[in-house]
Amino acid sequence: MDRREAVFAEAFRRMPGMNGALLADVLSTLPNDMLHKVDLTSMAHALEVRTPFLDKRVVAFAFSLAAEQKLVKGSGKRILRETFGHLLPPVVMTRSKKGFEVPLLDLLRGPMASFIDATCTKELVESAGLDLSAVQAQVRRLRSSDPGTSQATVHALLVYLSWWKSHSR
Repeated sequence: MDRREAVFAEAFRRMPGMNGALLADVLSTLPNDMLHKVDLTSMAHALEVRTPFLDKRVVAFAFSLAAEQKLVKGSGKRILRETFGHLLPPVVMTRSKKGFEVPLLDLLRGPMASFIDATCTKELVESAGLDLSAVQAQVRRLRSSDPGTSQATVHALLVYLSWWKSHSR
């Protein structure tokens, strides 16, 4: 059993159902992904960042609630809205959740555009066992007015082709 599986097994042993899934997320994704990104981004911009919803009392309260209280279809952030709705402006309470997404489309169309061209060469793509026309179609779509989700595909291609280039010698 690898570390990730062990974390999930322990989380579900300690808390069944949805709270087990949330605990697994708190123990794995939070420190290894989200908080890491917050830390790097804040340090890069000389910001002091706080995570008030990770206060141990707030976390303990969240885990004390039954799943039915947390998940009510069509009412995202329900507990937050009910608790703090009177203190915050409506624009804050009604806006959608914002994640920590990397601006792939902007990066791939901007500073990384030349990296795409240098990486997605006929020789490298074909030596890696990929269909050159399919790769070129994804790059064209990325650069079109309707990129869809091509940025994720092109990013995956760049990672794979970079790996292939460094390991195929």
